[in-house]
Amino acid sequence: MAFLNNTMGIIGSFGNLSAYRMKGSDKIIVRTKGGASKKKIKKSPVFARTRENNSEFSGCAKMVKSIRSAIQPIGHLADFNFTPSLIALCKKIQLQDPSKDHPRGERAIYLSQFKYLLDGFSLNKQNSFNTVIRHTLHPQLNRNNGSFTLLMPALIPHFNLCFFWPQPMYRLVFSIGLAGDLEFGTMGFANNLNLSMHTNYTYTPWHLVSQAQNAQEINLQLKAFTALNIQESLIITAGIEMGTPISLTEIRHTQYCGTAKIIGVG
Repeated sequence: MAFLNNTMGIIGSFGNLSAYRMKGSDKIIVRTKGGASKKKIKKSPVFARTRENNSEFSGCAKMVKSIRSAIQPIGHLADFNFTPSLIALCKKIQLQDPSKDHPRGERAIYLSQFKYLLDGFSLNKQNSFNTVIRHTLHPQLNRNNGSFTLLMPALIPHFNLCFFWPQPMYRLVFSIGLAGDLEFGTMGFANNLNLSMHTNYTYTPWHLVSQAQNAQEINLQLKAFTALNIQESLIITAGIEMGTPISLTEIRHTQYCGTAKIIGVG
Protein backbone atom coordinates (compact mmCIF):
# COMPACT_ATOMS: atom_id res chain seq x y z
CA MET A 1 0.00 0.00 0.00
CA ALA A 2 1.30 3.50 -0.86
CA PHE A 3 0.21 7.06 -0.12
CA LEU A 4 -0.03 9.92 -2.60
CA ASN A 5 0.67 13.51 -1.62
CA ASN A 6 -2.58 15.49 -1.46
CA THR A 7 -1.24 18.01 -3.97
CA MET A 8 -1.63 15.38 -6.71
CA GLY A 9 -5.30 14.91 -5.85
CA ILE A 10 -5.72 11.74 -7.92
CA ILE A 11 -8.36 9.17 -6.97
CA GLY A 12 -9.95 6.35 -8.97
CA SER A 13 -8.59 3.43 -10.97
CA PHE A 14 -5.69 3.45 -13.34
CA GLY A 15 -4.21 0.22 -14.67
CA ASN A 16 -3.81 -2.32 -11.88
CA LEU A 17 -3.96 0.39 -9.22
CA SER A 18 -6.85 1.91 -7.29
CA ALA A 19 -6.57 5.22 -5.43
CA TYR A 20 -9.12 6.28 -2.84
CA ARG A 21 -9.63 8.28 0.34
CA MET A 22 -10.26 6.60 3.68
CA LYS A 23 -12.41 8.11 6.40
CA GLY A 24 -10.21 9.37 9.22
CA SER A 25 -7.19 10.02 7.02
CA ASP A 26 -6.21 13.08 4.99
CA LYS A 27 -4.08 10.97 2.63
CA ILE A 28 -4.97 9.25 -0.62
CA ILE A 29 -4.42 5.49 -0.39
CA VAL A 30 -3.21 3.44 -3.36
CA ARG A 31 -3.47 -0.33 -3.58
CA THR A 32 -3.16 -2.93 -6.28
CA LYS A 33 -6.30 -4.63 -7.52
CA GLY A 34 -6.56 -8.26 -6.58
CA GLY A 35 -8.83 -11.24 -6.09
CA ALA A 36 -10.36 -13.76 -8.43
CA SER A 37 -12.27 -12.71 -11.52
CA LYS A 38 -16.08 -12.69 -11.54
CA LYS A 39 -16.04 -15.52 -14.10
CA LYS A 40 -13.83 -17.70 -11.91
CA ILE A 41 -16.00 -17.09 -8.84
CA LYS A 42 -19.11 -17.96 -10.86
CA LYS A 43 -17.79 -21.13 -12.51
CA SER A 44 -14.81 -22.60 -10.66
CA PRO A 45 -15.42 -25.54 -8.26
CA VAL A 46 -12.91 -23.91 -5.93
CA PHE A 47 -15.41 -21.14 -5.25
CA ALA A 48 -18.46 -23.36 -4.70
CA ARG A 49 -18.70 -22.36 -1.03
CA THR A 50 -18.31 -18.69 -1.96
CA ARG A 51 -21.24 -19.00 -4.37
CA GLU A 52 -23.34 -20.62 -1.65
CA ASN A 53 -22.50 -17.84 0.81
CA ASN A 54 -23.23 -15.16 -1.79
CA SER A 55 -26.57 -16.76 -2.59
CA GLU A 56 -27.66 -16.87 1.03
CA PHE A 57 -26.45 -13.33 1.65
CA SER A 58 -28.64 -12.17 -1.24
CA GLY A 59 -31.59 -13.82 0.51
CA CYS A 60 -30.80 -11.99 3.75
CA ALA A 61 -30.50 -8.71 1.83
CA LYS A 62 -33.92 -9.24 0.23
CA MET A 63 -35.48 -9.99 3.60
CA VAL A 64 -33.95 -6.83 5.08
CA LYS A 65 -35.34 -4.84 2.15
CA SER A 66 -38.79 -6.24 2.93
CA ILE A 67 -38.47 -5.36 6.62
CA ARG A 68 -37.18 -1.86 5.88
CA SER A 69 -40.14 -1.31 3.55
CA ALA A 70 -42.53 -2.40 6.31
CA ILE A 71 -41.02 0.05 8.83
CA GLN A 72 -40.38 2.91 6.38
CA PRO A 73 -42.53 5.46 8.29
CA ILE A 74 -40.07 5.42 11.21
CA GLY A 75 -36.84 4.83 9.29
CA HIS A 76 -35.85 8.50 9.43
CA LEU A 77 -35.68 8.31 13.23
CA ALA A 78 -32.71 5.91 13.25
CA ASP A 79 -29.41 7.27 14.55
CA PHE A 80 -27.22 4.58 12.96
CA ASN A 81 -27.13 2.29 9.93
CA PHE A 82 -29.21 -0.61 11.25
CA THR A 83 -29.13 -2.63 8.01
CA PRO A 84 -26.10 -4.76 9.07
CA SER A 85 -27.87 -5.59 12.35
CA LEU A 86 -30.95 -6.75 10.44
CA ILE A 87 -28.80 -8.81 8.04
CA ALA A 88 -27.14 -10.53 11.01
CA LEU A 89 -30.57 -11.26 12.52
CA CYS A 90 -31.87 -12.66 9.21
CA LYS A 91 -28.78 -14.85 8.92
CA LYS A 92 -29.51 -16.34 12.34
CA ILE A 93 -33.02 -17.18 11.17
CA GLN A 94 -31.68 -18.64 7.91
CA LEU A 95 -29.37 -20.98 9.82
CA GLN A 96 -32.45 -22.40 11.57
CA ASP A 97 -34.05 -23.60 8.32
CA PRO A 98 -35.32 -27.08 9.30
CA SER A 99 -35.82 -28.44 5.77
CA LYS A 100 -33.36 -31.07 4.54
CA ASP A 101 -34.53 -30.24 1.00
CA HIS A 102 -32.81 -26.85 1.24
CA PRO A 103 -29.04 -27.34 0.80
CA ARG A 104 -26.49 -24.72 1.75
CA GLY A 105 -26.95 -21.76 -0.56
CA GLU A 106 -30.72 -22.31 -0.70
CA ARG A 107 -31.71 -22.19 2.97
CA ALA A 108 -34.96 -20.30 3.51
CA ILE A 109 -35.61 -17.41 5.89
CA TYR A 110 -38.78 -18.18 7.83
CA LEU A 111 -39.41 -14.93 9.68
CA SER A 112 -42.93 -16.15 10.53
CA GLN A 113 -41.39 -18.89 12.72
CA PHE A 114 -38.98 -16.57 14.55
CA LYS A 115 -40.98 -13.35 14.92
CA TYR A 116 -39.83 -12.84 18.48
CA LEU A 117 -36.27 -12.15 17.27
CA LEU A 118 -37.44 -8.99 15.48
CA ASP A 119 -39.83 -7.83 18.21
CA GLY A 120 -38.23 -4.98 20.18
CA PHE A 121 -35.64 -4.14 17.51
CA SER A 122 -34.34 -0.62 18.21
CA LEU A 123 -33.39 1.93 15.56
CA ASN A 124 -31.28 3.90 18.02
CA LYS A 125 -28.04 3.44 19.91
CA GLN A 126 -27.86 6.75 21.79
CA ASN A 127 -31.38 7.36 23.12
CA SER A 128 -33.56 4.29 22.76
CA PHE A 129 -37.35 4.45 22.66
CA ASN A 130 -37.54 2.81 26.10
CA THR A 131 -35.50 5.61 27.71
CA VAL A 132 -37.95 8.24 26.40
CA ILE A 133 -41.29 6.49 26.94
CA ARG A 134 -40.73 4.48 30.09
CA HIS A 135 -43.69 2.22 29.66
CA THR A 136 -43.78 -1.08 27.78
CA LEU A 137 -46.20 -1.00 24.86
CA HIS A 138 -48.26 -4.11 24.07
CA PRO A 139 -50.11 -3.82 20.74
CA GLN A 140 -52.90 -6.30 20.17
CA LEU A 141 -52.50 -7.70 16.65
CA ASN A 142 -55.41 -8.99 14.61
CA ARG A 143 -54.34 -11.11 11.63
CA ASN A 144 -57.97 -11.56 10.57
CA ASN A 145 -58.19 -7.95 9.43
CA GLY A 146 -54.53 -6.92 9.29
CA SER A 147 -54.73 -4.40 12.12
CA PHE A 148 -53.59 -3.64 15.65
CA THR A 149 -54.96 -1.86 18.70
CA LEU A 150 -52.71 -0.17 21.24
CA LEU A 151 -53.83 1.29 24.55
CA MET A 152 -51.38 4.14 25.18
CA PRO A 153 -51.15 5.19 28.83
CA ALA A 154 -51.15 8.81 29.91
CA LEU A 155 -47.72 10.31 29.24
CA ILE A 156 -46.43 12.63 31.96
CA PRO A 157 -43.18 14.59 31.46
CA HIS A 158 -40.39 13.68 33.91
CA PHE A 159 -42.45 10.71 35.12
CA ASN A 160 -42.80 8.22 32.28
CA LEU A 161 -41.82 10.64 29.49
CA CYS A 162 -38.25 11.97 29.32
CA PHE A 163 -36.63 13.92 26.48
CA PHE A 164 -32.97 14.30 25.50
CA TRP A 165 -33.33 16.96 22.80
CA PRO A 166 -33.79 20.75 23.06
CA GLN A 167 -36.79 20.99 20.69
CA PRO A 168 -40.01 22.32 22.27
CA MET A 169 -42.52 20.00 20.54
CA TYR A 170 -43.05 16.27 20.12
CA ARG A 171 -45.48 13.84 18.55
CA LEU A 172 -45.82 10.06 18.28
CA VAL A 173 -45.89 8.03 15.08
CA PHE A 174 -47.16 4.46 14.68
CA SER A 175 -47.06 2.16 11.68
CA ILE A 176 -48.13 -1.29 10.52
CA GLY A 177 -46.39 -3.12 7.68
CA LEU A 178 -45.93 -6.56 6.20
CA ALA A 179 -42.95 -8.85 5.54
CA GLY A 180 -42.96 -12.33 4.03
CA ASP A 181 -40.83 -15.46 4.41
CA LEU A 182 -38.20 -16.04 1.72
CA GLU A 183 -37.64 -19.35 -0.09
CA PHE A 184 -35.24 -20.27 -2.88
CA GLY A 185 -36.68 -21.00 -6.34
CA THR A 186 -35.79 -20.98 -10.01
CA MET A 187 -35.44 -17.18 -9.91
CA GLY A 188 -33.46 -17.11 -6.66
CA PHE A 189 -34.91 -16.03 -3.32
CA ALA A 190 -38.50 -14.79 -3.43
CA ASN A 191 -41.45 -14.48 -1.08
CA ASN A 192 -45.17 -15.02 -1.31
CA LEU A 193 -45.97 -11.50 -0.16
CA ASN A 194 -49.28 -9.96 -1.22
CA LEU A 195 -48.08 -6.73 -2.82
CA SER A 196 -51.59 -5.27 -2.94
CA MET A 197 -51.41 -4.52 0.79
CA HIS A 198 -49.41 -1.51 1.90
CA THR A 199 -47.84 -0.08 5.04
CA ASN A 200 -50.02 2.37 6.94
CA TYR A 201 -49.11 4.93 9.60
CA THR A 202 -50.58 7.62 11.81
CA TYR A 203 -49.39 10.59 13.88
CA THR A 204 -50.66 12.05 17.12
CA PRO A 205 -51.03 15.86 17.30
CA TRP A 206 -47.97 17.90 18.28
CA HIS A 207 -47.56 18.58 22.00
CA LEU A 208 -45.27 20.77 24.07
CA VAL A 209 -42.56 18.73 25.77
CA SER A 210 -43.87 20.04 29.08
CA GLN A 211 -47.41 18.98 28.21
CA ALA A 212 -48.87 15.64 29.28
CA GLN A 213 -50.90 13.46 26.94
CA ASN A 214 -54.05 11.72 28.05
CA ALA A 215 -54.38 7.98 27.67
CA GLN A 216 -55.52 7.08 24.17
CA GLU A 217 -56.29 4.15 21.92
CA ILE A 218 -54.40 3.73 18.64
CA ASN A 219 -56.03 1.68 15.87
CA LEU A 220 -54.36 1.06 12.52
CA GLN A 221 -54.94 -1.32 9.61
CA LEU A 222 -52.96 -2.26 6.51
CA LYS A 223 -54.06 -0.45 3.37
CA ALA A 224 -56.06 -2.51 0.83
CA PHE A 225 -56.15 -5.45 3.24
CA THR A 226 -56.86 -8.97 2.00
CA ALA A 227 -56.40 -12.26 3.85
CA LEU A 228 -52.92 -13.01 5.20
CA ASN A 229 -51.15 -16.26 4.44
CA ILE A 230 -49.11 -18.11 7.07
CA GLN A 231 -45.81 -16.82 5.63
CA GLU A 232 -46.74 -13.16 6.05
CA SER A 233 -45.90 -11.31 9.27
CA LEU A 234 -47.33 -8.04 10.57
CA ILE A 235 -44.71 -5.57 11.85
CA ILE A 236 -45.81 -2.82 14.25
CA THR A 237 -43.61 0.19 15.07
CA ALA A 238 -43.69 3.25 17.32
CA GLY A 239 -41.59 6.38 17.20
CA ILE A 240 -41.21 9.87 18.63
CA GLU A 241 -40.53 12.92 16.45
CA MET A 242 -39.26 16.24 17.79
CA GLY A 243 -40.32 19.52 16.20
CA THR A 244 -39.92 23.28 16.16
CA PRO A 245 -42.63 25.86 15.31
CA ILE A 246 -41.83 27.86 12.17
CA SER A 247 -45.11 29.82 12.16
CA LEU A 248 -48.28 30.14 14.20
CA THR A 249 -49.78 27.18 12.36
CA GLU A 250 -46.86 25.05 11.20
CA ILE A 251 -44.43 22.83 13.11
CA ARG A 252 -41.44 21.32 11.34
CA HIS A 253 -39.97 17.95 12.27
CA THR A 254 -36.33 18.30 13.35
CA GLN A 255 -33.95 15.92 11.60
CA TYR A 256 -31.70 13.64 13.66
CA CYS A 257 -33.86 14.07 16.75
CA GLY A 258 -36.18 11.30 17.89
CA THR A 259 -36.27 7.59 18.48
CA ALA A 260 -38.17 4.49 17.29
CA LYS A 261 -38.46 0.73 17.63
CA ILE A 262 -40.44 -2.31 16.50
CA ILE A 263 -43.03 -2.95 19.20
CA GLY A 264 -44.75 -6.03 17.81
CA VAL A 265 -44.47 -8.78 15.18
CA GLY A 266 -47.23 -11.29 14.56
